[in-house]
Amino acid sequence: MFRMQWKLMFHKKQVWFAFLFCLLFAVFSFAYEMKNPMVSNISGFWHYCGMGDSVSWSRFQVILSFLIAIPAMSFQWDVSDKTLAAICIRGSWKEYVKAKMKAVFWMEFIMVVIPFLLNLILCLLFFAPVYSCAPSPYGDTIGEIHALADNSWWAAGVAVPFSFFFEKFPILYVLVFLILLGIFVGFLGVVLISLSFWFRRYKILLFLPVFVLMKFGQTLDIWSYYTNHMQKGNLYINFNFWDYVSPMSYFGKVYPAFLIFILVLAGFVYWSYHIISRKEFTDV
Repeated sequence: MFRMQWKLMFHKKQVWFAFLFCLLFAVFSFAYEMKNPMVSNISGFWHYCGMGDSVSWSRFQVILSFLIAIPAMSFQWDVSDKTLAAICIRGSWKEYVKAKMKAVFWMEFIMVVIPFLLNLILCLLFFAPVYSCAPSPYGDTIGEIHALADNSWWAAGVAVPFSFFFEKFPILYVLVFLILLGIFVGFLGVVLISLSFWFRRYKILLFLPVFVLMKFGQTLDIWSYYTNHMQKGNLYINFNFWDYVSPMSYFGKVYPAFLIFILVLAGFVYWSYHIISRKEFTDV
């Protein structure tokens, strides 16, 4: 059943559109970095398009919030194409739901990881060696970043979680966050397809949840920083969930809170799967 679902998604032009859009972003982000002579001597991994402090990445977050919905529409495509009944003849409805979720997760994962990995490879090949320089206003070596990670870099608005790992293995550090980004995007795709089981005929609705959640988080983030932190002196908490899966993103990240956010969404997926999989699908 999983192979069948994978093949059906693989041949959808909408899925290819989403993948090619991510690929174009990765390529154009690299081309943009190549045209900037001021950063030509900075280590290659700093130019990676998924860096949290990258302007291009902050803009692409909005687009990605919509692109995630495209593979997650595959269930609704099966309904509108009248192919679901024929698919379920070869297996149970429960097997179909499980296979669909797995296929969506891996399609979302690949949609992001392959283009971003290509971007990272290009940056490492065409820019300076790894330990040449780092864009810090306080120093230009990896070692100095480690020393400043919990103080000056925070004051500058940039955080380096697990800075000892970053100092010793910067490329591996970026790769780990790339995999985390792919897993997170895949997970959001599973959340969306779990929603699609309840809204079978309204594809447009799937474009909204991740975007609305992102904008709500960013609104809270602005309040948390400017009102709660800068004016009242309270602890700043980063509410932008994309920052938690991006290397060198802005400070204030509270990973236990992010874990709770993930667990709440996972709870919805678990509940949705067990409710939907027990029902018999009626193609109406």
